[in-house]
Amino acid sequence: MTTTVSMQESAVDKPKHLVGNSLQIRKIREQIQALSGYHNVITLFTGETGTGKEEAARFLHKRTRGYEKNSTLPFVVADLSRIPQNMVERELFGNDSGAYTDANRQKPGLIDEAADGTLLFDEIGEANDYVQQRLLRLMDEREYLRLGSSKPLKCLARIVVASRIDLAQAVAEKKFREDLYWRICDFTITMPPLRQRVGDISILAEHFLQQFAAAQNVPKMSVGESVTNWLQNREWPGNVRQLNKALTGAVIRASMQGRQTLCTEDFEVLESRAKTTTDSPLAYLLPETDEHKSFKQTVTEVMDKVRLDIERLVLLDRLRKCGWNRTQAAAKLGFSIKGLRAKIKEYKLEES
Repeated sequence: MTTTVSMQESAVDKPKHLVGNSLQIRKIREQIQALSGYHNVITLFTGETGTGKEEAARFLHKRTRGYEKNSTLPFVVADLSRIPQNMVERELFGNDSGAYTDANRQKPGLIDEAADGTLLFDEIGEANDYVQQRLLRLMDEREYLRLGSSKPLKCLARIVVASRIDLAQAVAEKKFREDLYWRICDFTITMPPLRQRVGDISILAEHFLQQFAAAQNVPKMSVGESVTNWLQNREWPGNVRQLNKALTGAVIRASMQGRQTLCTEDFEVLESRAKTTTDSPLAYLLPETDEHKSFKQTVTEVMDKVRLDIERLVLLDRLRKCGWNRTQAAAKLGFSIKGLRAKIKEYKLEES
């Protein structure tokens, strides 16, 4: 339901957040660094499951002014999807003595535990309407009332919010309070899914393998280029978290075989279909044509129609695999930087 995290961290526990050199990840690191100086700004992290929203929040916490001098500043997580409605005030705000039957003493809430550290409201998109209503005053005025008290208290913690649900869409569908939405989106950071940062997979794999070896005090496994390419062509619905778990299982299977190098057979969890980074044009390569036209005429017309689409898809695929690093993509495609920029402009390609 709730978690209070000790921030004493060893090299083995180095967070996996934001590992990679893709443009998206570099931008997020820069945004978090900029936000670190604004303690009272509410940051909303959005993104699919496993993209690292909580890890990014921890990264922001550790960049908070004063953390380097006091690494014991608390990082507290409140999972709003699991707090029962009848325990909202008690869990978040705490209670005074006598607030309810059997309340024999004052009990601090999560806001009190967060003190002047960081308080993460996780999965706010799954909070019911009652919980959302109880958060309005806190998000707007940074004030709250303990259960059984009429004296407003100030929240001193940095407030961070996370959701895997698209809150703007939830507001439009009347599934999330609009008044709360505008209170929690001072600054929004969207964590990209792994399919949009394929170029980071090799870096992430090395990071996780090094982390596993250090934690278990075993030699680090190696990954060949063929395995890296294979991983880059898998689907990752669980994103970075799934990649981490898949590598852990693969290391154990390889060690059982007495090997120090991973091979594709070690990844039993990835027996699902390969990831399609581009939509196949084959579905429309054979449109209806005039049956009286020659084979050569038909093929020429079909190829003329689909050539531009195929070229666009190949360009987009290479750019994504290179994390939108234009220099690297141009080298792989055999273009000059100027030529690649012209193609990006011609096909109106945008990073997504």
